[in-house]
Amino acid sequence: MDVASISSVFTKPPGNGLSRPLKHIVSSQLDVDRMDYLVRDSHFAGINVGRFDVNYWIYSLTIVEHGTHGPATLGLTPKGVKAYEAFLLARQSCPRIG
Repeated sequence: MDVASISSVFTKPPGNGLSRPLKHIVSSQLDVDRMDYLVRDSHFAGINVGRFDVNYWIYSLTIVEHGTHGPATLGLTPKGVKAYEAFLLARQSCPRIG
């Protein structure tokens, strides 16, 4: 991938540039920014709130096809559900969430 394709998430209207699942990595309920600040904030605050198994969660991500002609979205494998639940609980507990 080139820089123009990656930056298209921010510069082009929907339907152009990267596919929907790749855009979801940057902007969705499963995006890397949410994941990053939870882990980073808990680390620098020296607390266990906000910690979850990031690597397991990342490896549990998959592309979900919604029907034959439906959109593809970013989703989780069944094994990733517990890691996602931990992520949601961390979001509820972290004071920075806004």
